[in-house]
Amino acid sequence: YGAYPETCSAIFTDFQTTQIFAARIPKPSVLNFLMTLFFLKRFNTVEVTAGTFKVDEKTARKWVWKYIRAIQALKAEKVRAYCT
Repeated sequence: YGAYPETCSAIFTDFQTTQIFAARIPKPSVLNFLMTLFFLKRFNTVEVTAGTFKVDEKTARKWVWKYIRAIQALKAEKVRAYCT
């Protein structure tokens, strides 16, 4: 899915514990999270993603973009610039 399991686990936990309102997902779904990572890694259409995960296209679109916005909101808290 494009990230180490430890990274995925940390992001999934952050959805529940962060103080950033836009990144908070009280009861995140593992399926929706993996579907989002798949969508971001493969850059497929929502139709392909929905077919892969056997969900309705409307459902896939709703959850993928909700999780993408939550991941994006975590950027300020999690992404660090390293200078060498």
